[in-house]
Amino acid sequence: MRRGGAPRGLTVDDGTVRLWNVRHRHPDCRTVPALRRVERPYALLRLVFREAPGRAVAGFTRGRHEVLAAGGGRLDLDESA
Repeated sequence: MRRGGAPRGLTVDDGTVRLWNVRHRHPDCRTVPALRRVERPYALLRLVFREAPGRAVAGFTRGRHEVLAAGGGRLDLDESA
């Protein structure tokens, strides 16, 4: 079983391997996926999803790493596309 928060591998169309993970942070309740290349582990891209009017991030009533948008948009960061 994978340790929570441990990076997962993702292979892009050109064969480049990236490592990614998702974390949920407080106190301002945000979900933060991070992506990095295997050969450049310190070059990190973080996307921050924060709660705001019309947006919701993971929490008690939603999935662990789910992001919701106004109009019914939904993104589950634990599912691969």
